[in-house]
Amino acid sequence: MNFFLLIDKDEGSSSFNLIRQLRKLTGIKKIGHGGTLDPFATGLMICAGGQYTRLLRYAEAKDKTYEACIKLGYFSDTGDPEGEIKQGKLSEISVETIAELPMRVLGERELKLPRHSAIKIDGKRAYKYAREGSVLEMPTRLSQIHDFEILKQEENCLHYCARVSKGTYIRSLSEYIAELLGCDGYTLNLRRTMIGKHSVNEAHKMNQLGEDWREKTIDPAGIISHLPALKIDDEQVQDIFCGRKISFQEQFQNISGGLPEQEYALFDEASALIAIGKASEGLIYPQLVFNRENRA
Repeated sequence: MNFFLLIDKDEGSSSFNLIRQLRKLTGIKKIGHGGTLDPFATGLMICAGGQYTRLLRYAEAKDKTYEACIKLGYFSDTGDPEGEIKQGKLSEISVETIAELPMRVLGERELKLPRHSAIKIDGKRAYKYAREGSVLEMPTRLSQIHDFEILKQEENCLHYCARVSKGTYIRSLSEYIAELLGCDGYTLNLRRTMIGKHSVNEAHKMNQLGEDWREKTIDPAGIISHLPALKIDDEQVQDIFCGRKISFQEQFQNISGGLPEQEYALFDEASALIAIGKASEGLIYPQLVFNRENRA
């Protein structure tokens, strides 16, 4: 069974536990998601089942939008409320400093990766070093902060919204922002509100899903909306199912250079997703092929 579901994850539940619940509900073992959320975080997760798990890399690559709160004047060894919290540096923050903050945050930023993260250092997960008490100089990762807005400021807390590139750790971003303010700080709470164009407002809580879960699945076209779409006829569908290349030379003969060499989403005449194909020398070669009779 192939499907996509938008889930609004609750606080305290791990991403793996959410997948385990979906497996139990649907009876489908092959289920994955397009971006982990830490247990303390809430919000949007794109989950896929069956052959559509192969499309999750497109969801993972999309920009993500978060709403977060930084607790200023304290630091956490995990960067979040689940770690050991200690009192740290707290500076007086002027109105001018707050006003200048978006300009200082936006753009490409080298953010230090969290000690408690799944990245590998010399073949070993960073969180394993942290659990052993080893203190490492953590590497940085280039992140793109596309949008940044301060939502509100209250005593020792700063609430913000940010749209960021793939692989950005919001825990790291919060610590960076606190540093710009002359303070220590950690991410007190976190909610993912968007992945690409999909909003958490479209998502369902796990306790809202029952035997009618199939009715709440979404069209895979939204996940791959960045790919140009091509409609193929029944003969071409059969060619794709047999692993054969297909030609679109006639449709693109007026374009200089012919068919642009890139990935395409291939749909049948009923607008069902058939495959992801790669164009080369005027032909499209199937890369990922999906069974039409195996959809939610």
